[in-house]
Amino acid sequence: MWSVAAATPAHAYEDQASLDAEVAYAHAFSDTTPPHGVALGLGASVGLSNVLTLRGRLEVALHPSDAPLSSVFLAGGELLYIVDVFEVVPYFGAGIDAVGILRAGDRFDPELGVHPVLGLDWLLSRAVAIGLVAVPQASAATTRWRSAACPTSRTSRRWS
Repeated sequence: MWSVAAATPAHAYEDQASLDAEVAYAHAFSDTTPPHGVALGLGASVGLSNVLTLRGRLEVALHPSDAPLSSVFLAGGELLYIVDVFEVVPYFGAGIDAVGILRAGDRFDPELGVHPVLGLDWLLSRAVAIGLVAVPQASAATTRWRSAACPTSRTSRRWS
């Protein structure tokens, strides 16, 4: 017996909104910022189609040392291409950021940055996902600082 049927489209995140919480190791490539730190972030996303998602992120990376505490603040947006593969959902994309470093006694001077995104989510259910994402960030304006926050562990709560 032979059967022929059209494939059903994948729907990993289509028409879904999510809130995300992130924890990451943060490494700063800078002469003035200690290299090792921890990053904490919040994000929200909305599925634009069965393959595209728009995500916004707010993140702070703390770099403790004997010197005054250095903090890197980030606000950005990303456009992601979602590859829906059942419970495991790989994705990639690109984003733009406003990134600034704040040190005790210094003024806050944000710069425009860009970054690629490469991630993998594991769908525990249609409403809950956990994942890993690599997001190296670089300043587009100057080479005064470079920061990379990866890998990042992410937990998401989704709504249809």
